[in-house]
Amino acid sequence: MVWRGIRRFFLPGREQESALPAPPLETTEERPLIRLIGTDDPVEGSARPRVLITALGAEMQNRETLLRTTAARIVKDGGRPVICATHLDMAFLVEGPAAVELLPLRSDLAVLTDAEYRFYLDRRWTILLAKWAIEEEIELGQSYATFLNAELSRKEA
Repeated sequence: MVWRGIRRFFLPGREQESALPAPPLETTEERPLIRLIGTDDPVEGSARPRVLITALGAEMQNRETLLRTTAARIVKDGGRPVICATHLDMAFLVEGPAAVELLPLRSDLAVLTDAEYRFYLDRRWTILLAKWAIEEEIELGQSYATFLNAELSRKEA
C-alpha cells in the first residue's frame, strides 16, 4: 500500500503503462554487436587464430618492449595476440597492442593459503585459455607451471 503511494508520487501517470519491452532499434549495420565488442574478424566463421604471449615472472627484463614487438609480429602474420603477464606498466596497459590478462603474484594474494592460491591461479588459467580459444602459445618468460611452482616456493621476507 505504501509502495503504491510512493510510486504514484514519483512516477505519476506510469501506472497504466504496458510492461512490454520496447521494440529493437532499427540498424543499418549487418553486425553491430560484433563491432561493439571489438571483434575485427573480417568474415564470420574465419576468426583469426589467437596466440597467447606469456610474460610470467618478476625477473623479466624489457618486458613491455618484447611484448609489443611480439604482438606486432603476430598481427602481421594474421593472428590475434593475447598477452598474459604478471605485472605491466600502466602506460603499456593503456596503449595496449593486444588484449591483456594479468595474473597476480603470490605476494599480491598473501591472504590466501598456498592451496587456495594454487586453486585460484589454476582456475583463472583454465578460464583464460577457454575464453580466448588459444591455438598457440609463445613463452617469453617462465612457463605457467614453472611460474606457479616458483611463486608457491617463494617465502615472504
